[in-house]
Amino acid sequence: MSLNNRIVKAKKVLCFGCSFTRYAWSTWADLLKEKYKNIFNHGRAGAGNYYIFQKILEEYTTGNIDQQDLIMVCWTGIYRQDNKIRDNWHTHGNLLSGKHWPKNVVKDFFDPEFLLERDLYYIYAINRIFEKQIINFSISEFEQIIEYDPMKIKPPKTNIKIQETLNTFYPSFKQILGEGYWNQKKDLHPTTEQHKKYLEKVFEIIL
Repeated sequence: MSLNNRIVKAKKVLCFGCSFTRYAWSTWADLLKEKYKNIFNHGRAGAGNYYIFQKILEEYTTGNIDQQDLIMVCWTGIYRQDNKIRDNWHTHGNLLSGKHWPKNVVKDFFDPEFLLERDLYYIYAINRIFEKQIINFSISEFEQIIEYDPMKIKPPKTNIKIQETLNTFYPSFKQILGEGYWNQKKDLHPTTEQHKKYLEKVFEIIL
């Protein structure tokens, strides 16, 4: 079934992600909201995969997601650390390029291979719960989801169950927009036109 038909049939569509999902200008989720009436954007700028993981479960456990709903998730990079303090989310984006975390703290307390392993388990857990109603994609191929990080980490040693989940992913933004886009020095976020291109090429949704 096409994504268009799945959206039309769904009671509602909940969208989750980082600033590729909610930003200063319209993203894929906002464009879907312009076309369809049942779209809810739960993206958050700077968010990591832990925020996405917990936000989906918050919506589910409070009764805001049922079996008639569709969940669309644009998973983000691994170099993120989300915190919730007194019911307020603190999402500061990339650990390596951002200014919030001191470089010595990042070096001493954040291991890239663990961050990748951690996020793979978040993704696997969400997919186990919502197997029949989730659409997975990401800002970059998940095996290379180091974003624009100059560090190189070994490919993840995924077991069969996690690999099966990764195999459900649609092409990433990086795959569709290309290396040239990813390495640009200006704002690294796709423009609204690039979001339109992504929806058209990957999901065949014409806006």
